[in-house]
Amino acid sequence: MDFPPILTTFAAAIVAATFFGWAAVRIGLSPLIGYLLAGLALGPATGGISASPEIAKPLADVGVVLLLFGVGLHFNIGDLIAVGRLAAPGALITAAVVGTAAYLIGRAFGLPGVGAAAFALCLLDASTVVMSKLMTEEGEQSSKLGRTAVGWVVMEDLLAIIFLAILPGLGGGLEGGAGQLVVGILWAMLKLVLLFVLARFVIQHIIVWLLSTVVRTHSRELFTLMVLSIALIIALGSAAVFGASMELGALLAGMVVGQSTYVARAAADALPMRDAFAALFFISVGMLLSPTVLAENWQLALAVLVILSVIKPIVVFVAAKLLRQSPNMVYGLAGSVSQTAEFAFIMASVAVANGLFGDAAQAAAVQGAIVSGAILSVALNKPLFLFMRKLGAARAAAAAAPDNGDMAPVRPDEVAAVVVGHGPVGEVVTTMLRQAGLGSVVIDLNPTTVEQLNSAGQPAVYGDVAQPGILEHAGAQHAGALFFTADIAPNAEAIAFAHELNPNLHVLARARYTADVDTWREAGADQVVVSEVEVALAMIEHLLVRLGASPEAIDHERDRVRAKLCPITRDKAAAAD
Repeated sequence: MDFPPILTTFAAAIVAATFFGWAAVRIGLSPLIGYLLAGLALGPATGGISASPEIAKPLADVGVVLLLFGVGLHFNIGDLIAVGRLAAPGALITAAVVGTAAYLIGRAFGLPGVGAAAFALCLLDASTVVMSKLMTEEGEQSSKLGRTAVGWVVMEDLLAIIFLAILPGLGGGLEGGAGQLVVGILWAMLKLVLLFVLARFVIQHIIVWLLSTVVRTHSRELFTLMVLSIALIIALGSAAVFGASMELGALLAGMVVGQSTYVARAAADALPMRDAFAALFFISVGMLLSPTVLAENWQLALAVLVILSVIKPIVVFVAAKLLRQSPNMVYGLAGSVSQTAEFAFIMASVAVANGLFGDAAQAAAVQGAIVSGAILSVALNKPLFLFMRKLGAARAAAAAAPDNGDMAPVRPDEVAAVVVGHGPVGEVVTTMLRQAGLGSVVIDLNPTTVEQLNSAGQPAVYGDVAQPGILEHAGAQHAGALFFTADIAPNAEAIAFAHELNPNLHVLARARYTADVDTWREAGADQVVVSEVEVALAMIEHLLVRLGASPEAIDHERDRVRAKLCPITRDKAAAAD
């Protein structure tokens, strides 16, 4: 039985992505590498299972739209303007330095001047899709680093759109056409500005009206279809009318919807298939890789990889340092932009079509090297990012928490409590202590959090609470209480050391389940607050108040339940019963 090609391609891609992605994760690699290998296995270069790259590409484009739309939901235009103060000059510096280096490398490989210039332009833009996927996997999509990295790539996208206007003009060596080229660049920039203005002041109001109209129908299916329609129309319209990339259009669509009251529902209802379709993008990229072309042009492909994974990170590192960024930002940005994908492929195709790389054989070799080097950069992007982020964390830790001999302990009068972890629970604890006029010191393993807290005037120490010296320098020996607010396993070593420093220290721990109470007690905690118990008590208390129960009765019932489920000791609980 003959199946439609789109069905066989889609089925083969999903199955291959699942298998190769799972295999990659099992050996400690990013699933993206598995998706790329799945594309290689399905592509024409290996003679494997037949799958059509021409059919996979449109399906991949849907995944690109959904992925960037989801990023935009949590990244508004105000954020883009805010990070643009760093990203805009950073992207310009990077483009100038990396472009010059790439041009010289192109010339060294025998490319003519215009060919070397086109070669350089192909390698200046990091992939928004790869960046967004990386930040999502690492939980950085809403962090300052994540927002800045995405903003940086958006600025590179804007430059890439201008570069696309330049490429065709290079075919004639700009002879007699410089004026026309300048007009084309200015027109492209004007259309981009117009797109942002429309998105900010016109499209947003139209979309909010459309969503509110559909919500009143109480049809979940219509709401989902409307959100998808908005994402696709703005993405395609941005490309067709304004000359922008489809990725930029999808990101703008998400930003606009993200400003409405329907952002949570849009994310929950409209994007359940986002990751599945996004995987198709990386599969379609993997289909472009040809081992034969890579073997024949490995020197140039290696040069492309060096430009993307060595030269560009170094330039971004220096640029971020010059722009006076924190160590986490400097190292994180340097690792995150060490790749390219979709724009490189598009620009390489335009360069070939305009004869910028020389004759057909040379053009095929250069294009194949660009594609191969770009794909390898995508495969190495996550390991490099994790390595650079680790270096940044170590550098930030050295700045935030010097060696024990050099780190000045917090003064005794500053400490009423030491708070381990500064998530939502830790933030509430420190806020309420501050409102009560009591000082606290936070211990956290996130160096960015520590930097931000110290800058805001909240004393904080970077490090593991069980590490020798951390509790002492946080002032635990002078504190009245030690709060474990993070959702972590009981730490008997840390509690024992805390009691050595301060035998009168009262240790309060947070547990998710009642089953964890005994473990925390054995570790030395004096009191355990159980999330599931407190939620149940809050719900019952609300009902009892509505039914007219007296405050005394509610307090008695609350204390009885807590004594039973979270007793000071099991023996006392038995006596109370």
